[in-house]
Amino acid sequence: MNNVFKKLVFLFAIVVLSVSCMQTDDLDSPKLDLKNLEPFSAKNAPIKEGYQTIISVDGKQILSTNIEMVYLSPKNSQENIEYIPQAKDVIYGGSYDHQFLACFEDTRSGDNDYNDFIVYITQDLNITKNAQDKNLNDVEGYIYFQPIAYGASQKLQFGAIYGINNTQTGLRRDLTDTLIATNVRGEMFYGEPDGHPYINTQEEVFQTNSTNNIKRIYINKQGLAKNTEFIFINPYIINQGVKDSEGNFSQSEQLFVAINVDASMDYTQFVGQSGYPLGIASKNKIAWAKEKKDIASIYSGFNNWVIGNTNSLGQVTDTTNVYKGEVTFVQNPKNLSW
Repeated sequence: MNNVFKKLVFLFAIVVLSVSCMQTDDLDSPKLDLKNLEPFSAKNAPIKEGYQTIISVDGKQILSTNIEMVYLSPKNSQENIEYIPQAKDVIYGGSYDHQFLACFEDTRSGDNDYNDFIVYITQDLNITKNAQDKNLNDVEGYIYFQPIAYGASQKLQFGAIYGINNTQTGLRRDLTDTLIATNVRGEMFYGEPDGHPYINTQEEVFQTNSTNNIKRIYINKQGLAKNTEFIFINPYIINQGVKDSEGNFSQSEQLFVAINVDASMDYTQFVGQSGYPLGIASKNKIAWAKEKKDIASIYSGFNNWVIGNTNSLGQVTDTTNVYKGEVTFVQNPKNLSW
């Protein structure tokens, strides 16, 4: 009897070990090409003596500068560069407007609708030469966060890590971690009727284009190498309703959008248990899925995009499961009454 019991215990241990290895393999391999998911590429602004460089993308101006600097150019976009003669009393510096849409899954085993929290992010930055070193730039300005949709059933916190990114090493420095909202629904969707289980993921439309909803943070970073460094931002959420392996509610795990990925960061901060990213970023407004609808069934190229076979989501092929409400995206949040 003891021999039979020992054999059963031995077989059970093998099964447990095999399942454990399979779960580890599922998480680690094959790994996503996170760089391919980023909708921007870093470039150096071309400068001509006596001229102001104006860069527009798809008809919208994103950069005006007469000093050397790094900027993020949207991929698969039409970029136009103009050189405008400068006045004699010109002030040397630049202004930079950078925007993207961040779409989150709120758990590591989500439904892949990427509408648990959607936020439109605008960086409005001014760049000047460093007073002590002409090869360095200083940056100051604001980052704005406009909430767009909320499909989470649990309480979310929202924050961002920002700092200086180096285009040569891929590493980041001078980091600042800021918690922007401790309760996303209550603070960023202020005024939304409590009777709606979700916000802007079904048929209803709730506008979020005022300072009651949009949040901003002031940034001031000095000493950026003019040809290799730029300001990055990594937005994240914290799901207050998720339990850890011991059954306790998680209060600190940051789930990041796959953008501005640092080589030193943990891969699992960006990728869930199914192998899909925890969050995706888009250079502009995209159609997002209705509640509980897998985005891969809506965009024809989504699965190829996440594994690096293509560089875009592709076309919407299932319009019935796309949210059709007209939510206003604020293009110039600095012009609001703050």
